[in-house]
Amino acid sequence: MINLKKFLFDTLRGRLILSVALIHAIMMTLFIVDLTARQRAMLLDNQSDAAIAMSQSLATSAAGWIAADDLSGLQELADAQRRYPEMSFVIFTDDLGHVLASADKSKVGLYLLDLPETPHLTVLSRSAALVDVAAPAMLDNRHVGWVRVGLEQKAAAQKLSQITLTGILYALLAIAIGSLIAWRMGSRITKRLYAVQDTIGEVKKGVQSARANVTGNDEAASIAYEFNSMLDALAERDANLSASEERYRMVFENSPVPIWEEDFSGVKAIFDSLREEGVTDIETYFSQHPEVVQRCAEAAKVVDINIASVALHAAENKEQLLAGLVTTFTPESFDVFQHELICLWNGAMEMKTDAVVKTLAGERRNVTVYFSICPGYESTLAKALVSLIDITERKRYEAEREAIITVSNALRKATTRNEIFTVILDQFISLFDADGAMLTLPHATLEDVVIEMGRGIIGEKFNGLHIPPGKGMSRWVIENRKPYLNNAAHLDPLFYYQEILGDSHCAAAVPLIAREKSIGAVWIVRKKEIKSGEMRLFSAIADIAANAIHRVMLHEQTEQQLHHLIALHQIDLAITANLELNITLGVVLRSVKDELNVDAASILLLDSITNALSYIAGIGFRTRTIESARISLNDKYAGRAAMEYCTVSCPDLSAESESFNRPDLLAEEQFMAYYAAPLIVKGQVKGVLEVFHRKPFKSDADWLAYLETLATQTAIAIESMSLFENLQRSHLELMQAYDATIEGWSRALDLRDKETEGHTRRVTEMAVQLGEKVGMSSQEVLNLRRGALLHDIGKMGIPDAILHKPDTLSPEEWIVMRRHPAYSYEMLSQIKYLKDAVIVPYCHHERWDGSGYPRGLKGEEIPLSARVFAIVDVFDALTSNRPYRSAISHKEAYRYIQEQAGIQFDPEIVKIFLEGRL
Repeated sequence: MINLKKFLFDTLRGRLILSVALIHAIMMTLFIVDLTARQRAMLLDNQSDAAIAMSQSLATSAAGWIAADDLSGLQELADAQRRYPEMSFVIFTDDLGHVLASADKSKVGLYLLDLPETPHLTVLSRSAALVDVAAPAMLDNRHVGWVRVGLEQKAAAQKLSQITLTGILYALLAIAIGSLIAWRMGSRITKRLYAVQDTIGEVKKGVQSARANVTGNDEAASIAYEFNSMLDALAERDANLSASEERYRMVFENSPVPIWEEDFSGVKAIFDSLREEGVTDIETYFSQHPEVVQRCAEAAKVVDINIASVALHAAENKEQLLAGLVTTFTPESFDVFQHELICLWNGAMEMKTDAVVKTLAGERRNVTVYFSICPGYESTLAKALVSLIDITERKRYEAEREAIITVSNALRKATTRNEIFTVILDQFISLFDADGAMLTLPHATLEDVVIEMGRGIIGEKFNGLHIPPGKGMSRWVIENRKPYLNNAAHLDPLFYYQEILGDSHCAAAVPLIAREKSIGAVWIVRKKEIKSGEMRLFSAIADIAANAIHRVMLHEQTEQQLHHLIALHQIDLAITANLELNITLGVVLRSVKDELNVDAASILLLDSITNALSYIAGIGFRTRTIESARISLNDKYAGRAAMEYCTVSCPDLSAESESFNRPDLLAEEQFMAYYAAPLIVKGQVKGVLEVFHRKPFKSDADWLAYLETLATQTAIAIESMSLFENLQRSHLELMQAYDATIEGWSRALDLRDKETEGHTRRVTEMAVQLGEKVGMSSQEVLNLRRGALLHDIGKMGIPDAILHKPDTLSPEEWIVMRRHPAYSYEMLSQIKYLKDAVIVPYCHHERWDGSGYPRGLKGEEIPLSARVFAIVDVFDALTSNRPYRSAISHKEAYRYIQEQAGIQFDPEIVKIFLEGRL
């Protein structure tokens, strides 16, 4: 049974026989089913026709009996139908469905409820078991009742069973015949296919020349032809594969890219065991079990390496490299191997990453690792290719680029010289792993080279040191604009301060060149050898640093010039503000000291009578010795500056101490540098500006130019103060002359009017006192005094007859008399000196209530000085004898003034006047 099943289902011949038999069975089954259905439908139609015909015949016969209500006749007719073997039932009813007669007498008297509602022939049921028909009984077109007939299909069912059985027999016969035909056809077809199968067996045994010998045009022959062609192609492919393998070996060996062929099947075995143990997260597992990574490393076998790999690791041959393979690994490469393992675990067959390896000599090389499992070995991992691209140079360029970007960004944020120096030197220490870095610049005033800043353990020892002219390598680097490299600088006799180097014997320097000008040099020192390849990055960053240093120097120069301008502006403001000479000279001296960055400064004035220079002002001195200075024009320094109209300099007083005529000053102040500039205005020397410094100081052209500029400003300040003092003196004399003239006018008025003699002097004194109590300023009081002296000057325009009339004036005479304020204004308003004093003569007869003259001003419309003077003028007039009346007492005059408050006088001023009782 098992062999039969295997034959039918596992062989081509068996599957063919089984397929043909199955197809025949399906076809015959469909045929029998269709035939049976057709016969059943035909028998059912015949039975239905018979039932309809019988029901119609019985309806015609029974219509008369139903109408005659002949139940016995109907019953006989029903009983007569029993002779039909297929008759199931016959029922006669009236038109309402009441059973009148039936072959089954038990139904007589019942009602049929499923009869049609209208009288027409109706098939109530039609099936293979029963056909049920109801026919109306009609008499003279009148519905009198129903006839219901049911026929069974016993004979039809027997015929149908016979037909089905016959069909099955025919189907089985057809399946047997078809299977036999399939057997015979399959034997012929599979025989040719088995010939191909036999050829396959020969090929499996290694007979590469075996071919299927099947001819013809059928499919088997076509299969045999294709199979033979495939064998020919495979043979050719094997030949090509051998050639390709040979080429692969040549490419592998001669590729410029280092390639390793590795076998990871041992790693695969470790992976399988780990999976069986239930490990799922390999990355976490490796972190917890680093020894497993080591096991994998030992299990991964290096099958072969090419010549480029030998060169990459600086080995002499493959054997040497393979023997020392462990020495080429670095912690980074071990991390990359662990990453490879994780990728393989997760199913990745390819990987790319960067790593670091070492040559056999220990030199680190940056590489890009390309790892891939060869096609066809994905399941075993038995063949993997690892290629290494040497990117050491690229990494170096990237590092240099990052270094340059880092330095550039850091320098961009730095704003001061010290910040930039710090950034530059710290970056050099970091980039070159140096023990120290120094920046040297030529001294601005001396010929030395100064180490402006040193950073790092060694560099800080050099900070602030001076390298004398002709010494050291910094001057050579700066002047020749060439780099310096010496890994044994402690043996170089030209290297200055060798003793500070300690163990850091390797030194290198590059010039700082900005805008084609060498402005300084930068150094690095360290214990490890400085290679010539590092000098390129050193020079590149030095160029950036030079531009930054040059930028900040220009910025400092600009700020210095701005400070100079501000200082000059402050001196100009001091001069134009007409301050006192000592204040102005103090501003000048502070600017000299701060802007020239010196310790002390003094100003000597030239006495044109004695021809000697005398001290007038100074700043920055520790003692007062300078104040007693009196220097002859024959002096070698200050005297020479005054006589020859030139700036005299002495950068080192210690060398000129014998010729300097003020030894006490040098001893007490410890000055070491001295400069003197003449103070010249309009071609005349006014004195000398001296500056002192307590350290050696060598000036440059800009410094001397600014010293001379400050000397010029000092001379202008002195000249300006001198002119201002002369102007003030002249102005004071003129004011005194004006006031004397006014007083002369006042006395002339008193001489003209004998009756009022002394009135002007008295009211002037009283007005000044009252003005001060009211709170008037000194200038307002001065104008009040001048106005009081001239308050009646307008009376010079009044005729003597009216002015000296002993009796009371007539209305017409009063009109003339009241013109004297207007005359005063006309006489005095054209004199600019008296423009603020004319108010008193013009307005002192105005009244608080507006009834005064000449303009009828009211309240505070009247100027304050006129309101003050009006009170004292009336008070003195009341208390003085006049031709037309006698004087009243002071008490009565005070009462009158009180009564006129708010009428004639300003009430607030009256209050102050009465409180003072002037």
